[in-house]
Amino acid sequence: MKIFTVLLCLIPYAGVLGFLQVQWLRCRLTDEYVWTNAEGHIESNNSYRDAVLQFDNSGNSALLSDSITFLVAASKVDMRKFVEGPVDRLQCDIHRYSKGMSRVRWPSLGGMGHDIWFTCTLRHTAGLFNITSFLRVTPATTMSAHQPDFFSWLTIGVKEKISASAVMVLMTRSPSVRVGLQKETTLHCQFAVDHKVPHLTVEWHFQRRGGRRTKLFSYSSHSEPPDVSLTTKEEQIPSVVCEANGFYPLDVEIDLFKETSSGQRPEKLGNILRSSHLQHHDNTHSVAAFVWLRPSPQDSGCAIYSCRVSHVSLQGLYIHKSIIGPGCWTWIHLTLPGLVCLISVIIFIAVTRRRYF
Repeated sequence: MKIFTVLLCLIPYAGVLGFLQVQWLRCRLTDEYVWTNAEGHIESNNSYRDAVLQFDNSGNSALLSDSITFLVAASKVDMRKFVEGPVDRLQCDIHRYSKGMSRVRWPSLGGMGHDIWFTCTLRHTAGLFNITSFLRVTPATTMSAHQPDFFSWLTIGVKEKISASAVMVLMTRSPSVRVGLQKETTLHCQFAVDHKVPHLTVEWHFQRRGGRRTKLFSYSSHSEPPDVSLTTKEEQIPSVVCEANGFYPLDVEIDLFKETSSGQRPEKLGNILRSSHLQHHDNTHSVAAFVWLRPSPQDSGCAIYSCRVSHVSLQGLYIHKSIIGPGCWTWIHLTLPGLVCLISVIIFIAVTRRRYF
């Protein structure tokens, strides 16, 4: 059984090593032509051309001189490292990628503001994964800064050789999923970039056909932990309020619990109300969760309430706060009356002793 397990581990690893030795792949290039028609509307037309993706580790010339060749220089984000299985199970597609009016310089070495971009996607024919690499190309001439880049695409000749750098790669092992009603599934996303990223934000979005996009999840490497407070408010209807202040990014979870007797497991409250998020000038956020205290006839009127806050900045930990609810009489509440009573008893005894002695 141990030998069988080792062999299973070696099979995919050998597949990865095998693909790292691949020098080139045939791809389909989707070329796009964009223009403004007589009515002033933007139109586009796609054409499909044969191309070659060549992994160029030493500045070699094109292996197939009679085709369009993308010479991809070696980098830290070689997409071949993510491929599993034989080459004949892959489909390769190259597309132009538009930055619109943006002229942002990529942070890696050699990045220029007028760089143009392509995406290269490798798809497993059985739907096991999709791998997309962003290819950066520095053209000999700069584009106009007064119009979107798709109006002045780089013209690609029949036997054009395009030198590119792979600067970012995205991979998913769930390119297509089917989920039943009221069922859950797991979405996979993996990425790598060719430089150290000080602040990075990753977001999952859901978009219905013809509908608006909804953000499902957001992660940011730049985060601020929340400052948590738990208070009670003595109003017409008392309440317990848990506030999380000054956190980033936006997503935060707040749960409230109630403990009515010592040693009893706290009960998670389900009737929690939440305020809308408040964004501050430094882009941090604040939000409050609260519950109205309407004790049932079975309740003693005394309980300990606790608040648990989870946030990505806490790295899997929680912030806990606890407070004694209104209506509880403890030794703290009895301190002042108790002292008054004790002093009165002492005075009474002293006076009585003087009368009889």
